[in-house]
Amino acid sequence: MKLSPSLIMLAQGLPLAARLLPLFAAEETPPRARWEHEYGGDRWSYLAGLDEAAHYSVIVGYYALLQPGGSVLDVGCGEGILQSRLAPHGYRRYLGIDFAAGAIERVEARRDRATDFQVADATSFTTDQAFDVIIFNESLYYFCDPAAVVERYLGFLAGDGVVIVSMVIARNRIAIWNALAPLVETVDETTVFNRARVGWTVKALRRRAEL
Repeated sequence: MKLSPSLIMLAQGLPLAARLLPLFAAEETPPRARWEHEYGGDRWSYLAGLDEAAHYSVIVGYYALLQPGGSVLDVGCGEGILQSRLAPHGYRRYLGIDFAAGAIERVEARRDRATDFQVADATSFTTDQAFDVIIFNESLYYFCDPAAVVERYLGFLAGDGVVIVSMVIARNRIAIWNALAPLVETVDETTVFNRARVGWTVKALRRRAEL
C-alpha cells in the first residue's frame, strides 16, 4: 500500500518499525507471539522518550483535573509508562492490563497496595470493579471493532467517570472517532504535535446520559 505524503509526514521521527502499524486500521488482534517478541527486545522503548511526552502529558493533565486521586484502568498498558507518569499525582487504585506477558514481567517490581498489572486479553477482560478513569492510550486502533470495545468498557466505568482516549493522527482515525460518538460525549479534546510534527488527538469522554 502506498503512503500518501501527509501520512509519511506524520510518521517522520518514529523508529522505522513503529511508523506504519499505527497508520492503518487493525484487521485482527495481533498474535500474542509477535507482542512477546517485541517486548522481549527494545521495540517499544521509544515510547518513554521525549518525542512521546506530549500526548502522555495531556492524558495525565485530564486525569489530574477531572478525576484527581481516582481509580484508573489502563487498557493496553505495555511496560507501564503511563503508570509511571500518573504515580506522582497519586491514585486510589491503578490496574494496567496488557496482552503481552513480557511487558507485564517488566513492571512486576512496581506492584503495591494501590498498583497492579495483569496479563489479559482486552477483548475478554472482565472485572466487578468500577473505575473513575479508563484509558486507551494508543491502543484502541488495534482492535477490530474499537466502538464495541469502548461500549464494553463503559460497563466498568463509575457513574461520573471519564474515558480518556489518545490516538496518533491518521486518516482512518476519523472513522473511529465517529463510531464512538453515539456512545460518549466529549468533555474536552486536545491535539498536540512533537518536534517531528507527529500529532495526537487526546479526548476526555463521558458516557452519554441516554445509555
